[in-house]
Amino acid sequence: VMLLGFVSMMIFGVAYHVIPRFSGRSLYSERAAVWHWWIANSGLALMVVGFACRDSGTLIGTWVLSAGGLLSGAGAAIFAVQIWRTIDGTKPHVQLTPRA
Repeated sequence: VMLLGFVSMMIFGVAYHVIPRFSGRSLYSERAAVWHWWIANSGLALMVVGFACRDSGTLIGTWVLSAGGLLSGAGAAIFAVQIWRTIDGTKPHVQLTPRA
């Protein structure tokens, strides 16, 4: 839990701070960075609950642990896309609608 919770979040935070400055480009999507934070931490919380439930011997613990792992993995994937797109220099396509 410490490795996934503290160390990975430290790496994510430092990368979000340093990579845009070193590359000279803005972060690909600040909205995706917020989603990454929420998804990764929700996955971590579910994993903690899943480990506790598995320790008590309930079957639901495996499912909760799996869901937490999937969410944590999804968060890591969002992070990887964020960093890749930031270094690549592409920006998300934003559809602007004319105001009446």
